[in-house]
Formats: sequence, structure tokens, C-alpha cells
Amino acid sequence: MTTNSTTDILNAILANASCQGILSQGDRAILKEAIVSSSFDEEAQQLVNRLLHAIRRGWVRYALEA
Repeated sequence: MTTNSTTDILNAILANASCQGILSQGDRAILKEAIVSSSFDEEAQQLVNRLLHAIRRGWVRYALEA
């Protein structure tokens, strides 16, 4: 993933999770890939931190897909 596309994808995941209150397994896989990616910039780190904060606060939860 490139830096801009990583940031755009993380933005979309954060927006979707914030609106629905759910982080899907697919979104978690993308998030995991972005974290281990070498193109992880400061803006992407802030997006991940916001998402993790929302999860800790209970505003977003993990979805268990069948």
C-alpha cells in the first residue's frame, strides 16, 4: 500500500466504523496490513489511534462475521 492510499483506506474504515459502531473482520484485516506496512506515516498512525480509542471507549466494537 502506498502512503496516500493507506491513509484514504484508513479514513474510510474509521468513518464506516464510527457511523456503524462496528469494525468488520475485513476492515480488521486491512488495518492489520496497514500497521505492518512500511509506508505507515504520521497521519495514518493518528487514524489508527483514533480507531483504537473508539474501540477502548466502547463506541466501536468488533463484528463476528459468519
